[in-house]
Amino acid sequence: MGNVCRSPSDRIDPYGSCILRDQTKFIGQPPCLLIITECDPLRDEGLAYGKKLKVAGVRVETLFLKGTIHAFFHMPAFFKETCKTSYNKTVDFINSVRQQRSE
Repeated sequence: MGNVCRSPSDRIDPYGSCILRDQTKFIGQPPCLLIITECDPLRDEGLAYGKKLKVAGVRVETLFLKGTIHAFFHMPAFFKETCKTSYNKTVDFINSVRQQRSE
């Protein structure tokens, strides 16, 4: 968090961390695809964020990648299959949202 927060108070500011926002702020948000990795220091926060969105009625899909680190997208040569899975899931998710909106 030190790379993103200017001061310790930023860590508890709802504008700096969506998870801290009041539940009502999530109502009416667009569909969300969460790509969460097992070896990510933000994993638990990402899962909790997804739960908050679901409680607010937001369509949430979660792709949980075991044995993968936070920055895997920056290393496609090393995480070839994981990146391919993530890219395909992202395309499928976007297409499903588009189709849902056109109905």
